[in-house]
Amino acid sequence: MTKTARFIDEVAAIQTALDAGNTEATMHLAPRAKGLAGSIGAARLQSAALALEMALRGETRYEKEILDEFSQSLKVVIDGIGSNFGLTPPVG
Repeated sequence: MTKTARFIDEVAAIQTALDAGNTEATMHLAPRAKGLAGSIGAARLQSAALALEMALRGETRYEKEILDEFSQSLKVVIDGIGSNFGLTPPVG
């Protein structure tokens, strides 16, 4: 599994944890994505992950739009990496 492949289902994992009230899980997911974004220079994703992380910690108000922005930013990065390296997303 590549470094970015594990992030393909990140939004679903965060949503599942939110739905289950599992704040401990959500507290690990957003910072992990923020770190990856920073290491590859994906500024928009890093900013979206930071906003999500802050909302999940209760520092700002959580709204679904925050997760939506994170999801869109993550998709742009994953699609960009895939197209540049000739990778196709998993089916399913």
